[in-house]
Amino acid sequence: MLGSFQSCGKPNSVPSLCKVLLIAPSFSGQSFWNFRATCEVYGARFPAAPLGLITVAALLPSSWQCRLVNRNTEELLESDLVQRG
Repeated sequence: MLGSFQSCGKPNSVPSLCKVLLIAPSFSGQSFWNFRATCEVYGARFPAAPLGLITVAALLPSSWQCRLVNRNTEELLESDLVQRG
């Protein structure tokens, strides 16, 4: 898949620096994936880390900057969506 990137006018090249924002969706209180009562017993905010997104981040080139926002434990802010220099 990485070979399909179009960057710097060269087909099939991977950008040397890219900023990636990974956003894990929030699950509603009625969802099977919520486990709110279990979290309260263990003192956790959410039962599991978003391992799928963490795995995707590990597969990206090491020169890329990755950030993860887990909407189950934090809010997605407008400033998260602004491209930073």
